[in-house]
Amino acid sequence: MLSVYSFLGIPVIEPLPVGEIMYDHVVFPGAAFLINEHIGLEYLQYIQDPKTYWDFLVHHKGPITSNVVESVAYFNTNLTGIETTRPDIELLFLPSSLAVDFGIFFKQLLNIGDQAFETHFKPLFGKPAFTSLILLLHPISKGYIKLNSSNPFEEAKYTLNYFTDPDNLDIKRIILAIRVMQKIASQPALQEFGAKIAEIPFLGCENTAFDSDEYWECAIRSIPSSMWHQQSACKMGPETDKEAVVDSRLRVHGIKNLRVVDTSIFPTTVAAHTVGPAYMVGEKAADIIKGYWKTPSNSNYYPCSAVRETKPLMLK
Repeated sequence: MLSVYSFLGIPVIEPLPVGEIMYDHVVFPGAAFLINEHIGLEYLQYIQDPKTYWDFLVHHKGPITSNVVESVAYFNTNLTGIETTRPDIELLFLPSSLAVDFGIFFKQLLNIGDQAFETHFKPLFGKPAFTSLILLLHPISKGYIKLNSSNPFEEAKYTLNYFTDPDNLDIKRIILAIRVMQKIASQPALQEFGAKIAEIPFLGCENTAFDSDEYWECAIRSIPSSMWHQQSACKMGPETDKEAVVDSRLRVHGIKNLRVVDTSIFPTTVAAHTVGPAYMVGEKAADIIKGYWKTPSNSNYYPCSAVRETKPLMLK
């Protein structure tokens, strides 16, 4: 980091590993299941129907009240060899395919390329379906962030490095999640509607045997997307940890009067969407800072008993 920022003309006060590690919740958006009835959300149809807006404004019901994701499920694949009760997979259920809007919204949202959309999703136009977005909550693969220039208004360069773990466990866990989804779809409640995973090849996977593990690995690698849950670029930990940037009170190591308060301080990935934990970090930081300024002398890092008695914030 010292040489990189020196090269950009930025004076380095403390050579800390900011941005050298970054985790993200990668998502596989391609688990679509065809059904035999239009029982889900038909977004374009609802948008054109005046009753949609009447139901929402007058009766507070109808399709506009949907948050698109109608249900979620969490489970642990137990493939990493680390004994834990924390889930490493989240399933997000959408009552439609991602082609329900004809490529207007979901395609852009999940950064699906034109060719990939034409190959796999366009054939789903107009067909009743539901989709499970598969989130990998605890990836092993690590990305990183680097500055492009000394201009603070220029976007940094994010390198995600999805699916680069040496044992390929990130891919294997998503494949296992697809198998779990297939078991869910085989249950009587969904078989009433003939639920069956869409046998439409993904771009570049046309010559691989459908539904084999090799096929799903090809599919997952063809359209990985982000849930915008970047974490751990300013990891919390003691000064003895070479990856750590802040301590348990969010203070940047080696620099006075500077704290980091966001999802980058997570020492490990969280088994959740990051907005809730981010609020919690902000509330904790507010308590720490209020406790600091309430004391007669704020030159001490631990100036008030209320702060000293508070357990350090360590996210596990």
